[in-house]
Amino acid sequence: MRKLIALGLGALLLVAASSAVAADIEVMTQNQFLGADLNPLIAAFGTPQQDEVIAATLEQMAANNFPLRARALAKQICDKQPHVVALQEVFRFSIDGASGAPLPLPFIDHLDELMRAIARQCGNYIVAASVRNIDVGAPAPGIGLIGFTDRDVILTRADVSFERVRFNLACNHPAPSGVSGVLPSGCNYGALVPLPAPLGFILRGFVGVDALVGGVVHRVVNTHLEVMKPDGSILSTFFQAAQASELLATLALFPRSPGARTIVLGDFNSSPDDAVDTTLVFVPPYAQLAAGVDLFSDPISAPYTDVWPLRPGRPSGLTCCHQTDLSSRRTALRERIDLIFSLEVPDRVRAVVMGDEPADRIRRLWPSDHATVHGELSY
Repeated sequence: MRKLIALGLGALLLVAASSAVAADIEVMTQNQFLGADLNPLIAAFGTPQQDEVIAATLEQMAANNFPLRARALAKQICDKQPHVVALQEVFRFSIDGASGAPLPLPFIDHLDELMRAIARQCGNYIVAASVRNIDVGAPAPGIGLIGFTDRDVILTRADVSFERVRFNLACNHPAPSGVSGVLPSGCNYGALVPLPAPLGFILRGFVGVDALVGGVVHRVVNTHLEVMKPDGSILSTFFQAAQASELLATLALFPRSPGARTIVLGDFNSSPDDAVDTTLVFVPPYAQLAAGVDLFSDPISAPYTDVWPLRPGRPSGLTCCHQTDLSSRRTALRERIDLIFSLEVPDRVRAVVMGDEPADRIRRLWPSDHATVHGELSY
């Protein structure tokens, strides 16, 4: 009898231990990097140097070899097997509307390449939602009309039930889907950074899914905010700050299922350090989410929790950025701008940065100029 009791207690302890380590949901955010810095190209548009800069930009994209890097990015996903993955800078480059073989690099669809790499390595993810952001064309003599299309994409593990959050039905700027066959559900922000004519504007956006994990609905939102000073001036901080306010306002007003949790992932181009810069005219995104205020410091939402500081230990969690050609031997990460925010405060967090060690490189290329963040959240 005592032996049976001991075995029973042992089983209960094992169950308790396994429950203690099981996360309610695992998420990942990954900026995939288009392969080059577009700022010189934008600055050169319409100038005598335009064609030369276009050629140099395309050469850099080709040298950064996304099909190769996709293998490393897919490995990060397959190694951790998160329930939901948020991807930013998911580009498609085309000539006269076409991309992929037999066209040479870099005229490919990065999402197609990543999904092929995932299929080869673990094969259990699907494209759940997507929002199309910047979508422009520029003529290149001797080549044709070069297309640049940027998207934010959410992947879910194939065993996760989900519904797309139809933000596009209520936001001010509904956006088309960035993926054929995926219904529109995301939004573009109203704060648009102007580009030289006829390129238009730099669009940014957000998209979300309600994922059912462990019997609980988790609203997982993916976004990529503008850089802090797109034109270098202090007043241009408005674009990024206004985008964060629009995101917070939409999330606060859009209905959720009873008991649902909200997690916001992405490249925020804003870090905890931004809040201490007293020269800023507007409240930066990180501080907005952490305090639940808008760009003018007015209350707009319940505050969100940056989950990284809740993890054990005190690692820096730096995620940005390796040099543009991705060839440095040592990490050059200096900012923590790829973030996981949760509206409900988790009881326990396990989180790691991936793609930040020299061993993570593939044929001497970093997987991206950003590191990837994986988090396990228990509530």
